[in-house]
Amino acid sequence: MKRTIGLILGLAILLGVCYTPFLAEATSGNTSTNPTIQALLDQIEALKSQILALQSKIQIMNQAKSEVKEAKEQVKSTLRLTRQLWVGLTSEEVETLQEFLATDPDIYPEGLVTGYFGPLTQRAVKRFQKIVGLEQVGRVGPKTLSRINELLEEGAGKSGKVPPGLLRAPGIRKKLGLEPVEPEEPATTTTPEQSCLDSGGTVATSSCCESTDDFPNLCVIGACGCSLENSHEVNICNCPEEQCFDGEECVDVEEEEL
Repeated sequence: MKRTIGLILGLAILLGVCYTPFLAEATSGNTSTNPTIQALLDQIEALKSQILALQSKIQIMNQAKSEVKEAKEQVKSTLRLTRQLWVGLTSEEVETLQEFLATDPDIYPEGLVTGYFGPLTQRAVKRFQKIVGLEQVGRVGPKTLSRINELLEEGAGKSGKVPPGLLRAPGIRKKLGLEPVEPEEPATTTTPEQSCLDSGGTVATSSCCESTDDFPNLCVIGACGCSLENSHEVNICNCPEEQCFDGEECVDVEEEEL
């Protein structure tokens, strides 16, 4: 298109520069006596009209191109699924679906984002459908598609990314009519030293065999006795009378023996 316009424009300019002065002078007297010159003038005018028409088309095409680009950017920034999905498909939209489902380990515990719609994804879709009250068919049909896009729009906004924990977020849980997820309590680690103190013992040191580590199970090995050259100093737990340290706490000697 651009090449054609260039040729026409070049021809029009060439004709205009080379012949217009001559034609104007030649026709100033009586153009009706020279039909060849009049025909050339008519062709120049026709070419000018074609150029104007082509320029108008180019302007319309550029505007349409700009609108398409703007629409693409808008779709890109708005995260959503645009088609139905089922077992056997491989696509970027399947990846988005898997990212969405993986935001709740109860729905998609495997959390694999491969782009392939396999049995694991199918089971996850069924779990999601059960939660939102849809028929558990294991494929993303129109109703499931609409529900997912609704939650993506609310949870992801214009970010273009599936936020971590989207399906466990309080607002999304409320929208789905589910109870909020209770936060897990962080696991606490208790050291043998703290366990000794908590169970009534005191921390001390003793010379024990080289193979013995700190806070050994004195209920089993008893006193740490080895020759001096085969011993080293370790921390131990001295428990109250008639108790021994089993590696975790002070216990009654009689109970341990039973």
